[in-house]
Amino acid sequence: MSLMTAFAASAVAATPAQASAASFSVSHYHGGGATLIVRIEGTFTWHNRSVSLNNVRLYVRAGYCASGSFEGHSANNYLWDYGWVPTTCAGSVNRWFDLDPVTLAGGQSTDPANQAITRVDIVPEEVDAYGNTVHLYPEDERSYYR
Repeated sequence: MSLMTAFAASAVAATPAQASAASFSVSHYHGGGATLIVRIEGTFTWHNRSVSLNNVRLYVRAGYCASGSFEGHSANNYLWDYGWVPTTCAGSVNRWFDLDPVTLAGGQSTDPANQAITRVDIVPEEVDAYGNTVHLYPEDERSYYR
């Protein structure tokens, strides 16, 4: 092995891999950040073309209802799949709700960079008891990357 080949191999081995997002937590507040109304949290499992959202929990403040969405995008910003957090109301006490896992699937494309989900956008929403959006603020949306 030449000196140049050895140097190139050691440089590749020393380059750290970019870590994928392993968990998520997205919140919506009132009062300039003083009062938590909605939080969606959980963990990611990234697959070849898809991503699973596991251990998904939803916090809803007493007297409020909440919902939310998950959007799976490719590297070329193509929306492949989405999921919804069902409308959930807390009643008279602050509550955490355990939700079912969500899988967002990539798809077939002639462009390999457009097949896999590489970004998940998560949006918490304050809704009324019928699921109609009461407050949805763009700054509450968070993006997580593979």
